[in-house]
Amino acid sequence: MKSGVIIFIVILVTLAGAAGMVIFGYKPAILKIEDEGIRITGIYGLHMEFKDITSVEVADVIPRVKMRTNGYSFGGTNKGYFTVEEWGRTRLFTHVRYKGPYLIITDRDGMRTVYRTFDNEQANMVLDNIRSRRQ
Repeated sequence: MKSGVIIFIVILVTLAGAAGMVIFGYKPAILKIEDEGIRITGIYGLHMEFKDITSVEVADVIPRVKMRTNGYSFGGTNKGYFTVEEWGRTRLFTHVRYKGPYLIITDRDGMRTVYRTFDNEQANMVLDNIRSRRQ
């Protein structure tokens, strides 16, 4: 009897944890402009200083994502590290609800970070803001 209750509790806690990760991971990442750099919030989020950004561009499409290497991928949401054709290891922050262009930020190490914006206005505002602060 006791072992059955313990097994039930372990299964319940495991399922609750998995559901929490799916729900938390599905939440869109938010890109914030701060004094010293940019911050992308949420699971697999990051902070990148303006001085470490070597280029920033906007694109309507990106090369095909080949596989997830260390990240979250569920229901049209990708966050974390992925292998992307032509680029290799790339950080992605894309969400099915965001339909705007991709913001592609490259750092000093050549690592690309791709953030899909929700519209052209956001993409251009972030692009202009980062470019003006890198000078």
